[in-house]
Amino acid sequence: MKSIQRIAIPCACAALFTSHAAHATEGGGTVVPIGVQTIASGVLQDPGDYLLNYNTWVYADKFPGNDGKNTLPNGDLRVQAHSLRYLHVFENLKLFGGDTAFEIASAYVTTTLSSQYANGHNNGIGDTSLGPSIGWHSPTLHQMVSLLAVLPTGSYDPNRAVNVGRNYYALQADYAVSWFFARQWEASGMMKVIFNSKNRSDGYKSGVETDLDYALNYHFTNGVFAGVGGYWHNQLSNDTLNGSLVNGDGYRVRDVAVGPQIGWGNQKFGGYVAWQHQVYARNTAKGDLLWVNVFYKF
Repeated sequence: MKSIQRIAIPCACAALFTSHAAHATEGGGTVVPIGVQTIASGVLQDPGDYLLNYNTWVYADKFPGNDGKNTLPNGDLRVQAHSLRYLHVFENLKLFGGDTAFEIASAYVTTTLSSQYANGHNNGIGDTSLGPSIGWHSPTLHQMVSLLAVLPTGSYDPNRAVNVGRNYYALQADYAVSWFFARQWEASGMMKVIFNSKNRSDGYKSGVETDLDYALNYHFTNGVFAGVGGYWHNQLSNDTLNGSLVNGDGYRVRDVAVGPQIGWGNQKFGGYVAWQHQVYARNTAKGDLLWVNVFYKF
């Protein structure tokens, strides 16, 4: 069972940033990645150094507002993001009985928006995340907590229709669990809480967000795994602009996605492909995401 549970999967605490049309939370997007932690997300890897590469393609053609009606007729949003993440898991450093790790990550992002009201294109290095993690292991249950700071290193201009950076600091607190409840079966979830600071350029402050990445996977004996995964992204507090409610209702983002995934991995390298369809969205772009993620252990 250990070989199944400790398989090196590039999911925990990834950093990959997508940007959306500029109008809510801020731009209807988020400063942290959502939907990427869907393979053994509660498993902190064995001690060592890891390089992880995350790639996503986003396509959206609907922009539902708070009432579900499309707010951007004939809109078309396309995002590509390619992220590198370096993860070091310490060999002899324990904290609260768990293994410890540190990571840093950033992404190169290309975003294009076209519509009858707004058009824009932007590409460049996005924001940067970094911080520590602690992981605990038992024969069938793995848990991990992380605390990541997000730094506004990406390019931002309030006059652009789209941006690759968010232009504000954020703090992301995570709790992840992977339960191998039956032979070769894994159920995983990672809950994130994101605290956003005020945008330094325009006075916009995005509300507190939560994101639950979830998955149910089957691990075959040859290293292949397959399953279903997705996310539930929800905003707990309102967006404000210079202290006033945005759009009169706080413009809270809510969206849910689900889809299939398949991959292969061992202790040294591996990867997976996942497709996720947004089945519900409010105050954000709605469409599909394709993930192609790989990792390598030094």
